[in-house]
Amino acid sequence: MELDGERSPKISILLLNWNGRSLLGDLLDKAIESTLNQTYRNLEIIFIDNGSTDDSIEHVQQSYGNRLKIVELPENVGFCKANNLGVKFSSSDSKYVMFMNSDAILSRDYIERLISLMESDDRIGAIQGLEISPNGPPIIGGLIESLLSRPFTINIRPQFPLKVLWVAFTACIVDKKLFLTLEGFSTDLFMYHDDVDFCIRLSAYGRKCIGFPNVIYFHKRGGVIKSMVWLRSYLGYRNRLLISIRYLPKRYLIRGLLGAILELFYVMLKSFNNLNQRLEVLLYIKAIVYVMRNLKKQLKYRLTYGRHVKDHISYFIVKVPFKLSQVHEQLHSHLTKFKLKPSL
Repeated sequence: MELDGERSPKISILLLNWNGRSLLGDLLDKAIESTLNQTYRNLEIIFIDNGSTDDSIEHVQQSYGNRLKIVELPENVGFCKANNLGVKFSSSDSKYVMFMNSDAILSRDYIERLISLMESDDRIGAIQGLEISPNGPPIIGGLIESLLSRPFTINIRPQFPLKVLWVAFTACIVDKKLFLTLEGFSTDLFMYHDDVDFCIRLSAYGRKCIGFPNVIYFHKRGGVIKSMVWLRSYLGYRNRLLISIRYLPKRYLIRGLLGAILELFYVMLKSFNNLNQRLEVLLYIKAIVYVMRNLKKQLKYRLTYGRHVKDHISYFIVKVPFKLSQVHEQLHSHLTKFKLKPSL
């Protein structure tokens, strides 16, 4: 779909930063410059500083002036809450919001290509391009595997747009009205699997997620979070449990919970001669305690969304053999099912 420059819908880019100046170096500047150099012009850039303790804010102010809006948060409130707050600073006439990591670099036509597809199909609620990384395979969204009911990324480069269960929010465009209707990200997740949670909820409103491989962005995975390895371990395990309880159909919920228990026992077995593994066991136990204490709230999510999303989730659960490592060999036989047809 061709976009008229004067009448093209406005988008607010929310670039979230935490100590990017010290942890990323010139990669932070490359991320910012990739937003300023977009072929799509009807945009605003909002730099959200999530309680940085380095000179990120001073550097951005001196380097870019009024070309972007700076939102300074007094402390690190996590990915979810920081972006929820950031959306409140977006222009009232913005139709779309883009959530972007400070270690992501967009191709010049990234926003133009994605908005063009969204404008051609109002059922698209969230969309990402193909993520290319120097330290990992490409990512074009994600599904859930049937063995232990765990989310996983689709690590291939298809030749066509894909309907996926969830898209990665490292460089993702979302319908702003839909985002506000859903009341944004679930803040108790803090970060990790927040994209899976949000995308499942948007499906309750009849909207879909698309991975569009014809435009790319570069992402240095772990560029910021590499300094928070224990938090990553804790939140990854905990949030997977929360999402399973909130949304998964019963048979997959049981598998997911059993899988989480097996994972805990596996880490416990490895911990006998490994101090780091012992610490990880404590984090897993802490995660389980959190889930149990907040079980009532998770069941409220299930009552609100469960019956509306169970068929949608089941559609995107891929049956895999016992070894999860073989899942991508199975994906090729499933891709036609998720192909974005011209009529959609």
